[in-house]
Parts: sequence; structure tokens; C-alpha cells
Amino acid sequence: MINFLEKGSKLFGICLGMQLMFESSEEHGKSSGLGLFKGKVIKFGIGRTTYDASQEIRNNHITRDGAKVLAHRFEGEFPDKYFSEVIEYLKIKEKTFFKWCDDFRSPHLWIKKKRKWKLRHNVNKTGEDD
Repeated sequence: MINFLEKGSKLFGICLGMQLMFESSEEHGKSSGLGLFKGKVIKFGIGRTTYDASQEIRNNHITRDGAKVLAHRFEGEFPDKYFSEVIEYLKIKEKTFFKWCDDFRSPHLWIKKKRKWKLRHNVNKTGEDD
């Protein structure tokens, strides 16, 4: 696979295929990956802010209340900075990307109301089912 990538070939991984390309995954417990890309995959349904804030709570760098403020402010932000680059790389339209996201959302984590996806539960207890 590394030779394949070094030749400039494109690679697109979904689910486990994507997770394997990174250094590690925490979707179903901690697992090592191939390390083709730096970083780790975290469970779908938990945002980066919540994940990072949880680490900071465990390290006694912030309180749970501080983490809740951060989650309320930043959770759910869309990574506009890289979106067009990803779409261009995949050679797909934005509509296709969002359809794929919708098709693979876990219904036990997400619910669609008024044409907008909402988490069922979150750290601030403001999820749709909290």
C-alpha cells in the first residue's frame, strides 16, 4: 500500500479501511493502525471538542464545567478550511459528500429534525433525547 501511495495513486478508505490508514483508532477500544497518516480516529458521534476536553479533565487541566462551556461553543463546527480540498481530491460534489454522511450516520447517535441532524445526547444534556 505504501508503494501504491508513493507512486501518487489515490486511496480512499471507508470505515475500517480508513481507520487502518491512521496510527490508531478508538472507535471500538484502542487499536493500532498502519500509521500511513499521523493521527487517530475517534468514535463517530463524539466531536473533537468533547474528546479533547475529556482528556483535559482527566489531566486536571480544566473542570467538567469548563469542558461543557467549550463543548457548547465549539462542538459541531464544520471544518470549512479543508472541505473544498477534500471534495476536490475525491472528485465529488458537495451534495454527494453530504449524502454519504447522511447514509452512514448511526441512528442510535443521531436524529434528523426539521432537515437538520442533531445528536441524541451530549455532555451538556441538551441533546434531542436528554
